Amino acid sequence: MYDKLLCMSFVFIMFFEYTFFTYGGIDISVQKLVFMLLLPIIIVYERRSKFPISILVMFTLFCSLFLYSSIVHNTLSGFALFISSVFSYFFSTILFAKFKENPRLFNFLLASWISVAVICAFLAGLQFFDIIGYYNISDNIIFRREGILGFYRGVGFKRDPNFAALLLVLSLPALLYLKLRVKIINSVYYFSHAMLLFGVIFTQSRMGIILYLLTLFLWHCSFDKVNIKNILKILLLGIIVVSPAVFISSGHFVEKLDERFVELADTLKNGIYAGLNEDGNITSTTARYILFTSGIEVANEKFFTGWGVGNSVEAIESASPISINNVAHNTYVEFYIIFGFSGALFLIIYLLYTWPRAINVMDVELRFARVFYVIYFLSFLFLSNVFTIVFWMPIVFVLGAIRAGSIPPAGRVTRSFTIGSNIPTFSDSQNGSMSVGNPLLKSQ
Repeated sequence: MYDKLLCMSFVFIMFFEYTFFTYGGIDISVQKLVFMLLLPIIIVYERRSKFPISILVMFTLFCSLFLYSSIVHNTLSGFALFISSVFSYFFSTILFAKFKENPRLFNFLLASWISVAVICAFLAGLQFFDIIGYYNISDNIIFRREGILGFYRGVGFKRDPNFAALLLVLSLPALLYLKLRVKIINSVYYFSHAMLLFGVIFTQSRMGIILYLLTLFLWHCSFDKVNIKNILKILLLGIIVVSPAVFISSGHFVEKLDERFVELADTLKNGIYAGLNEDGNITSTTARYILFTSGIEVANEKFFTGWGVGNSVEAIESASPISINNVAHNTYVEFYIIFGFSGALFLIIYLLYTWPRAINVMDVELRFARVFYVIYFLSFLFLSNVFTIVFWMPIVFVLGAIRAGSIPPAGRVTRSFTIGSNIPTFSDSQNGSMSVGNPLLKSQ
């Protein structure tokens, strides 16, 4: 019961953002409240737990970055976000440790994740059509942005439509994994698949749509052999889902997409000012281009010390050819700006550490881990994922999948567990003998 409570709490804090009030510059949010309520229970149950030293080292490096930046620049700006990231780290590490004791718990986590994702996709649709409002900050008011479909951008229970899209996209490999690992009724599978795709479209996130399609491609094409039948299903599903959106928007969708490509081409060919719209305002595509180039420029100026937490916006604005007040919208650039060389080095270490290694791991878990890894870190090119609550997700979903799917070494007596049909399973043995078992993991 305790393990399942941890899983459901983890999913809840990932998807649900709500701030009750702010005290001393720190947001008192539902995520922090959930963690504080669970903390006494966690201390009781985990007082004798052992965690990998390597994960603790990663967290120590992460904390050292923040402390070093705070000391050098004499500021604690961003401390509230840092605290949220710390909470996320503890949840992630505890769940990771649980998967070795109980591999079935990983399936439960993914099933819970998909269930909440489908609900959030539905809410994003209601927000898209302006049927319900945005209920994720204290006064229930958030700036509503009109997207390329001509409707409001759905966010579910998140604040940012791009982060909402990311969570929905990362639900797709989880769904595909469970389809192979456990028995899912076809109607439930295709309904969930369609809802996730609809949800991504309702967020009107270009990043989300690109990563969703890339996820399908990686899952069906990059492993073993290309499955033409599945690819045709994917294309048909995309046409079925996108066509109503194009019809509803009366061509506005296609028109806006065409404008985006023209903006980018003009900006790259003719310079920044080609990216201004008819009103003289900067366009979204041009803004991203300026943020990237200006971000690299200012980061190079303070290569060793960085600009410090909370100073990236001012730093980029100082180097921008046009006044622009925003973060880099690129996690790699953002870390480089804030922490300098040490921040860039930390991200490289994080990338190498979380890469799913194919050592004594079953194929389905390895496939899931690698697809999740690629999609998650590609999202860093579109989002400023610094000190966010989703930063430590690879520990749970990438390293956790590897741990849940680990094959016991031959010659060692191991605790038995059974895995789905047509997939090797293991029993108590001294030679790692295989058998075919029940579609659900079963501890014996």
